[in-house]
Amino acid sequence: TSILEPSVSLWMNSAERKSLETKLHQVARQKLLTLPPGSDQQRRWWSVALRTCSEREDAEWISKLLTGKSKIPGLAMEQDRRWEALEAWARVPNRDFEKFLLALKQEESADQTDSGKKSALAISAAMASSESKLAAFERAVSEQVSFSELRALAGSFGRYGSETLYPWLNDRFFAAFPKVLEKKTNEEAATFVSGFFPLSCQEQGSSQLKTLLDQGKGIPASVFRRLQAIQEEQERCIRLRKLQNNGAVVGT
Repeated sequence: TSILEPSVSLWMNSAERKSLETKLHQVARQKLLTLPPGSDQQRRWWSVALRTCSEREDAEWISKLLTGKSKIPGLAMEQDRRWEALEAWARVPNRDFEKFLLALKQEESADQTDSGKKSALAISAAMASSESKLAAFERAVSEQVSFSELRALAGSFGRYGSETLYPWLNDRFFAAFPKVLEKKTNEEAATFVSGFFPLSCQEQGSSQLKTLLDQGKGIPASVFRRLQAIQEEQERCIRLRKLQNNGAVVGT
């Protein structure tokens, strides 16, 4: 499941990433049907199958699971699993949007608990559209957002390979960061950083983060540690991409 590792997914070019993602999804779908029903292994491959959905036909597979037209032995479509499936569907760029919205509205109507509302909020952040990404970012920065809402938004906002949906993120993140430190608790600020920092494999982004860390002024320890971890990931990614461009065999 190396495609789920941040550095691997970042340094690969879009065509390579797409090819590996498609192959892994096919393997995951097969594993769901051949592994012992209800086993831990089957549940892990369920997560892999959802995280690698990228094609319209993958969205159709999810739709059939939600409507009961298709079933996976040992994996009942319980409420939490339904929300997981909907979030994966939201991330597919070429989905049938009207069909997706109908399914989402039906789920929101069926599950009006606090947990259901947070799941719907997470899906709004996961959606493969620039407008949805911008709305999620602005809500996360606002002073009105609760911590639980922030966690939902941050946990679903980013996905490696979808950076084209938010080319504005780098500038907006660094512009909003001082306000986030001022207005939010340390835990909230750390959550914001984890979910919304614009990961890339570019020297410029790494340089901006290095400057921020070198200054370090007013950054709480918990937030500083998150930024340090991101910096390490950025630098690792840049090294891997350079090796790839130089024709080296990259292993992880």
